[in-house]
Amino acid sequence: MFCDTKDIQSYNLAIHAISSSIDHREVDSAFKLQRAAEADSLLKRAESRYQKNKREEAQPTTITYSNVLKAWANAGKATEAESVLNRMITLSADVSSIDLDVTPNRICFNTVIDAWAKTKGRRSAENALNILERMEEMSKAIDDVDVYPDTITYSTVISAFARSGRRDAGDRAEELLERSLRLYHEGNKDLKPDSMTFCSVLDALSKQSQIDGNEFNSRKSSSERAQDVFDRMKEMHRSGDTSVRPNTVAFNILMGMHAALMQTKSAEKLFEEMCDLHEAGDSHVKPDTISYKSYLYALANSSSQVSMNKALKLLLNIDVGHANPDVGSYIAVLKAFAKKSNRDSNMLKDMEAIIRSMEDRFRSGVSVVRPVSVCYNCYIDALSKCGASDAVTLTTQVIRDMTNLSIEWNSPDLLPDIITYTSAMNVIANSQEENRIDLGEKMLEEMKKRGRQGAAERAEEVLLQMRDLNDPQARPDIYTFASVINCWANSNDGHSAERAERILNLMENRSADGDEHLRPTLFTYGAVLNAWAKSRSKEACQKALKILDRIENKHIQGDESMRPNGPIYNSVINAIAKSESPSKAEEAEAILHRMRKAYADGNLDAKPNTRTLSTILNACAYTDGNEREKMAAFKVSRRVFKEVLGGDSGNPNQIVFATFLKCCTLVPAGSKRDELVKSIFHDCCKRGFVDLKVIVNLRRLLSPTTLQKLLEGTVLARGMVRIEDIPSEWTVNLHNRDVPHRHKRAQPRRNIISGSRRNSDR
Repeated sequence: MFCDTKDIQSYNLAIHAISSSIDHREVDSAFKLQRAAEADSLLKRAESRYQKNKREEAQPTTITYSNVLKAWANAGKATEAESVLNRMITLSADVSSIDLDVTPNRICFNTVIDAWAKTKGRRSAENALNILERMEEMSKAIDDVDVYPDTITYSTVISAFARSGRRDAGDRAEELLERSLRLYHEGNKDLKPDSMTFCSVLDALSKQSQIDGNEFNSRKSSSERAQDVFDRMKEMHRSGDTSVRPNTVAFNILMGMHAALMQTKSAEKLFEEMCDLHEAGDSHVKPDTISYKSYLYALANSSSQVSMNKALKLLLNIDVGHANPDVGSYIAVLKAFAKKSNRDSNMLKDMEAIIRSMEDRFRSGVSVVRPVSVCYNCYIDALSKCGASDAVTLTTQVIRDMTNLSIEWNSPDLLPDIITYTSAMNVIANSQEENRIDLGEKMLEEMKKRGRQGAAERAEEVLLQMRDLNDPQARPDIYTFASVINCWANSNDGHSAERAERILNLMENRSADGDEHLRPTLFTYGAVLNAWAKSRSKEACQKALKILDRIENKHIQGDESMRPNGPIYNSVINAIAKSESPSKAEEAEAILHRMRKAYADGNLDAKPNTRTLSTILNACAYTDGNEREKMAAFKVSRRVFKEVLGGDSGNPNQIVFATFLKCCTLVPAGSKRDELVKSIFHDCCKRGFVDLKVIVNLRRLLSPTTLQKLLEGTVLARGMVRIEDIPSEWTVNLHNRDVPHRHKRAQPRRNIISGSRRNSDR
């Protein structure tokens, strides 16, 4: 396309389009590398063309090189980005190339520094610092070049040391802060540190403090110096410096450091100060999820009963509208209570109150945080220590509750796991009945011998030994078997689905022999279907179809409990969608036809829904075959998409639109595809379902020129896109629009061209 181009502007546009197409996180890393290499190749072609004809309009410029540099930086290749920078420096210093306008500017240097700051490796921070020093040297040698480091430069290098994992990261960050302050006071107004600069230093000192621990030396500890930096921020703000103020990020870093060092009182003091400042009207200091997490970790690590009571009170009395502690915070407190349960029987009641509070708040919609299996495992662990006379009964009930809630909330991570059953065996071993002690010890000893085997295999061993217990209360029931099937479904073992189906067969055999309480339920069959869907085995489709046939046959024979429902059919479609069959779109649609027939025959539970249709769309989108097979898949996707829009089998959402746009890649590029894509996007905007994935897929389908016209008036056509950049009327019906960024630690704002923080942020 560009081989016959005579002017550099066309090259610049093409390279900029490539660079912008990979300037966001959702793009696949392999795709980023491929595109960055394409940008570099275009630059070399432009250089070669200019060397041949020496025409001014074909001369590569700083813009040409900086966009290639940015492409490598966006692809996470700091070495390649720096190589482009070095070419610019060499060409700008070469007398024979004096006519080339390729002098790197500050943005170029900052982009490479930012790339090194994001690169893992012990030398990355040093590489970033070396570039900073080259900027200083170059600015002294060439007075008319704007390459002198600014606040962004220093802040990014400090951030590089904070991320480096070096033992001296805090020392180096603090040195850079002092250096920038000295230069600022000497008259360089571009080097005024801001809140983000100070926060990066705090972060580096905090991480160094965790490496140093509480070791003694002649100078102040890293944690003390972090406190000094924090106090300095306060003093500067009190003196009228509005660009530096202790904010939520600064408080969180310092509080997290104190929590990690088990300095509970210091963490408590900071949290109380945050709350006081916020209540006094300081909008820059508001406790968020990270604040609660650090505070609760500090309380949980304390051996003080007073601290434990504070943690309990906080978790049970969270005000509506305030930030919620995350599940990790709850787990930290529950683990702390479990440790003390053998000394204080009231701890068990407190743990139950915390878990019930989580359940109630999630069920009522007050909180998005719900319990996971670890929460219940902590409670069972406490039961094994407390010596309660009804510990086995309570444990059995908890396991049943976990399974029921996993079904109610469609949350597989709530199902009992190997730790659940190990703790349950501890409960049995610690109970008063003699036969339980013998069985528990034998089981635990056997598990220790086989400790290196996978969790699912050990869970199956526990299951089989539980099956032989004499006590009916502790014997495995339908839920126990189902949880072990789920263990296999979630394992990475190459034969996990086969093992899950083997347990299902065992249940069927036991049920046929008269053990009616082990008769598989529809949920059990669904768990095995899920195992096959996750397995990516070549047999998965056929195995899933055979299980579906078994279910339908049982129902036809009069077993009403085996009435196949939507989740069952959806699991089969999911297994098909994940296969490599070039005809999987048509195979998935065939299951849809079976669902419709079942629904028409009176099985109201078999009605297709949005998940059904979106899974079929997914099968279409990832069809890999010849042109005929791809076109067949697209025709299926179009029929399914029309059905979703019709509303008879579910309602459209952002996933449906994003996936159908992905399906459009099955159609050869051209004006017809462009018109189809634009029509779909307009409908998506009208319905309020535009999210980041929709924009990403749209970018992959349309040329930069067409995309720019379609998205005129927005910043969505190029560069990094945030959900806030999408016009609000296009997003009104998104599900949980604020979830992706609600609980994230505040990050430096990024410039869509350079990838570094904006100059306006200083």
